[in-house]
Amino acid sequence: MSVRSGKGYIYLFTLIIIFGLAGGALGDALGQNFQFLEFLGTGYTLGMTKPFEVNLGLLSFTFGINFTFNILSIGGMILGYTLYRKMW
Repeated sequence: MSVRSGKGYIYLFTLIIIFGLAGGALGDALGQNFQFLEFLGTGYTLGMTKPFEVNLGLLSFTFGINFTFNILSIGGMILGYTLYRKMW
């Protein structure tokens, strides 16, 4: 399968998300349960602090997004990308 095909990008995105979530959960668990691994649970937040809100009277829209990364979630994303490159 070509890397430039649509399915290839879907697999890449899926692997990065799955491994990033798994790494983040592992980092949080290790950081909370082991004092000497506390730095693994430290998260860095990227995103909007206040949501963007549009009120049209009849409809109201609210948009906000935050990403919280820790060391193992970034490592998980890199591992997901590496696995994708090995598969294709």
